Parts: sequence; C-alpha cells; structure tokens
Amino acid sequence: MKTLVLFLTVSVISTLGYSQIENTQLMALNTDYISVETTKPTSKLLNQDYLNSVHNSSMAVQVYDLEKTISQFDVTSAKGFNGNPKSFKTAFKTDNATVEVLYNKEGKIISTIEKYKKIKLPDPVRDAVFKKYKDWALLKVEYQVYYTTNDVKKIYQVKITNGKTKKKIKVNANGTMVN
Repeated sequence: MKTLVLFLTVSVISTLGYSQIENTQLMALNTDYISVETTKPTSKLLNQDYLNSVHNSSMAVQVYDLEKTISQFDVTSAKGFNGNPKSFKTAFKTDNATVEVLYNKEGKIISTIEKYKKIKLPDPVRDAVFKKYKDWALLKVEYQVYYTTNDVKKIYQVKITNGKTKKKIKVNANGTMVN
C-alpha cells in the first residue's frame, strides 16, 4: 500500500511539473509579426552555451526548467523566423516568469532578460540576507538574470519585514549585497 501511495504521489508531481513546462508560451515580438504558440521543447540542447552560463546548482527548480526549455527551443522553426540578418526577439511566459530572448540569424541566443517571481531563495542568498537581518521575515522574492554571450548578471530583489518596517534589498547569486 505504501508503495502504491508513493508511486501515485511521484506520478502526480511529475505530471504537474512536466505540464507546467509544456504550457510555456512563446510570443514572437518582431515588429511585423506577432503570434502566440505553445512551445514544444526538443530533446537536444540547441543553446548549450546559454544554459551552461546561466545554470547554478542552487537555483530554483522552476528557473532551471524554464531556462532548459528555452535552450531546447528551436527558434528557426518558429512562425515568423526567416533567417533574416536582423536579430529575432521572442518572449517566453509562465505564471511567474517572463524571459525575453534575442536570437541571431542562426538561432543562437545573443541575450536574455529574465524576470522570475515567487521563487525560493538559494541557500547562499538566504543565509546572507538573514545573517545581516536576523529578526526579519521574508515577504517577497524576485529574481532577474541578464545574459549576453559575454556576461551573466544575476540579482535577487528581496523584500523583508520586521514588524511595521519593510525593506527592499538586492543580493547577487553569491550572497553579496548589491546597491
């Protein structure tokens, strides 16, 4: 009986997790073309460099899942993509994330602007915040990633409270406070 309950629990969780990624929306944002379609990730990583640059072992699961979906997406088969020398801009959206992606004419990711809400703080960030603000409580977390082929910037915007006092702080992925 325990085995059956465990199997059913794992099956339901797996199905829910897969269905969230399956329902990621892609919006093509070219000036002459706008469409919305459901993404269908391929099994291969088309933009492995991007995924290697943005991935961090302590990041929230939903962030990794969306970034992996983006790295697997073959933009060259999207409606409106025609290999034009100009770049091609898309936006991936979920309930708690928006990622704008700029592709070159070969379909390689040039840059991203990623914004996530309602995510779990990674341990180094959480530890840094509550080491400095011991008696404070967490209210809200937003995570932003700015990726280019040369650089990645990751910032957590954390809102905390202590009684009636509220404070917004910025912390990088290593746990260092940022102005």
